[in-house]
Amino acid sequence: MHLRSILKNASFEIKQVHVITVAVFLVTLFFSLFVSNNSFRVSQDIQNQEFEILALDLEQEIHARMLAYEQVLHATKGLLVSVGNVTREEFAIYFDALNIDEHYPGMLGLGLSLSLTPDMLAEHIESVRREGFAQYNVNPAGDRDLYSAIVFLEPFEGVNLNAFGFDMYSEEVRREAMQRSVNVAEAALSGRVSLVQDVDRGGVAGTLLYLPVFNNELPGSELEEGVYGWVYSPFSMDILMQGLSFSGFDLVSVNIYDGAQSINENLLFSAHADVETDRESAFTYRNSLSIAGRYGH
Repeated sequence: MHLRSILKNASFEIKQVHVITVAVFLVTLFFSLFVSNNSFRVSQDIQNQEFEILALDLEQEIHARMLAYEQVLHATKGLLVSVGNVTREEFAIYFDALNIDEHYPGMLGLGLSLSLTPDMLAEHIESVRREGFAQYNVNPAGDRDLYSAIVFLEPFEGVNLNAFGFDMYSEEVRREAMQRSVNVAEAALSGRVSLVQDVDRGGVAGTLLYLPVFNNELPGSELEEGVYGWVYSPFSMDILMQGLSFSGFDLVSVNIYDGAQSINENLLFSAHADVETDRESAFTYRNSLSIAGRYGH
């Protein structure tokens, strides 16, 4: 049920609606609704129940959307473990068939990042260069115990080219999620990051979802242990949220944070209703969400 129908069914009008903090996407969701005193025409208890329905509606939509994204990664992993050595062209054809822009708004792409030990690095770089990418390198440069390298990322154009060869394992927030996905052998969601392929929009908050692929899952693999790589997807939180069918954004203000602290450094998404902001909260909703291993309180 969405906000418009909820308010209609309650038989009252809200002339001034402010929702100020909602907060914490992957962990804790705060929801506050601000209304003027003269807007009440039904009991406060009934309004509070209806507000909680509204908050749950948004929470469920977020959860369902992220589960859908996770299923895309499982399907992509299924391609790899059934076919084995997927070519760049085959991966592109597979991606086009998913029609992600229409069905999965917020996903900036779909990719494969390989896990590389130091003794594998030189041969990996040379093999990609033989494909016609003469300037290919794994970035950032430097000696590390373990590398990763984005080798497939669709659509392979525009800002996504910025991520080609990027070692996500070199960055702390991404590495934590990649390690966690391996430890539990399931999908894992990262914390807030600035996406490599979204730099043109000036620091828009994002997050990444990872699913590990193990060597012993691949047909014909000579390695029985270790991680082959990760299928993953980067998400732009503003596009993801705008793609929800939730109809209450014109009446509520929503702030979504990564983690339990509602601070600017953790802010993932913010949308504010075009109303006055000097009212006190009439209702507050708080609940914990668990999305692909991201927990909070």
